[in-house]
Amino acid sequence: MITVENLTKHFPSIKAVDSISFAINRGEVVGLLGKNGAGKSTTLKILAGMMNPTSGTARIDGQEISIENTELKARIGFVPESVNLYECLSAREYLLFVGRMHGLDDQAIENKIQELLSFFEISDRADERLTSYSKGMKRKVLFSSALLTDLDILLLDEPLDGLDVNTQIKLKALIQSHAKSGKIVIYSSHILDVVEKVCSRLIILDHGRMVEDDTIESLHTRYGRESLEEIFVRLTESGPVFNIQEDRNK
Repeated sequence: MITVENLTKHFPSIKAVDSISFAINRGEVVGLLGKNGAGKSTTLKILAGMMNPTSGTARIDGQEISIENTELKARIGFVPESVNLYECLSAREYLLFVGRMHGLDDQAIENKIQELLSFFEISDRADERLTSYSKGMKRKVLFSSALLTDLDILLLDEPLDGLDVNTQIKLKALIQSHAKSGKIVIYSSHILDVVEKVCSRLIILDHGRMVEDDTIESLHTRYGRESLEEIFVRLTESGPVFNIQEDRNK
């Protein structure tokens, strides 16, 4: 279980995340939505243990997530929006490196690599340097690195960007399967129709603050059966920003 309490992150010129709180149970696929600069990527990086918050806490099963807690971070898979790989390596070499970093046996890594390369249909180019790969192929390798181990939590930031339609369909099914096995998936994207298909619940951020946290079904009921796009625009359009946590306590 993930529990976030009053999570805040300040940068020199901006408060990127402003005292947000939520909890996510095992088996949930939760959409994290917001306009550009709303605080989505910063929130995901804190949950991945890539940066520490200014204040507040994020915990997994009661253990606090931090840069220093490497044991806990090993349970988390993160696919960021930007694809940064060691491009002097081949896909096979890169995945072997990641597997060894996780302390896996070479034979176990090789078996998993074969499975993932086949799933993403890049087996025939597994030994080519990543410099020769397209953006979509690099994202497939990035996804593979997050799936090498049996992780409890998968954090996805614009995961389908650059991927072909067939791979998108397979990944959406994989995400659902991951959740059904009792894992947690947090899915951040601007493609709302895909979010509506893969997620059951949404957390919406605006200017670093949480303005909504509810199931998609409940949101449609509460907002008069408006489309998800209409609900999103209503909550994030220019004007006064409200905090759903404070609003519910009134």
